[in-house]
Amino acid sequence: DEKVEQLRSIANLAALIAGFEVVVLVEIQVSPNASRALVAVFGFTTAVTVCLMCISFITCTLMLVGVLKAFDLERAKMPFRRFWMLQCEDDWMRAFWFFTIGVPLFMTNLALAAWVLYPNDHVTASLMSVVCLGGILMWVQVHLKWGTYLAQDVSFSPEFNDPIQPLPQQMQGQGQGQEMRQSFRTQQGADLEAQHAAPLRVNVG
Repeated sequence: DEKVEQLRSIANLAALIAGFEVVVLVEIQVSPNASRALVAVFGFTTAVTVCLMCISFITCTLMLVGVLKAFDLERAKMPFRRFWMLQCEDDWMRAFWFFTIGVPLFMTNLALAAWVLYPNDHVTASLMSVVCLGGILMWVQVHLKWGTYLAQDVSFSPEFNDPIQPLPQQMQGQGQGQEMRQSFRTQQGADLEAQHAAPLRVNVG
């Protein structure tokens, strides 16, 4: 239920922001006095934001469907924690970080839109830019407090009742984390096979 809610929440928020960006891109009336370079930057960052958010909510939506399908009461073939680490963790991290990058880009686009719409009204454009900058700083604070916690790698156990423990801090790096996670999965698979093979040897003897 926890992972399902995480996927659903990120998918809904990413789709909402992507929709806002598309509406702004279509409906905005660019001032003829606006700098062409500024308009180009605005269009580029808007397109990047929409793409990041689309990839994020599509990934989360497909993962949500896959999780619900795999863990139908009649179809579950492995513990959920093992399934999540082996099949979903990498995609979840990618979708989460795309969403994380897209939020400050969304606020940046709002500030750029102010200069595109009001190139001659520096007071209005400056006030909007200051508000957006404050929003970005608050987002950074929120992300440092909660985002890193939600995105941290977690280990799993093949037993249902074993608690999930966070991986060591040195495993949080992107490149090193991928290698350590793969090594961890291999070791967990070997341990699980050994646990299943041990009773069989006893019964044969």
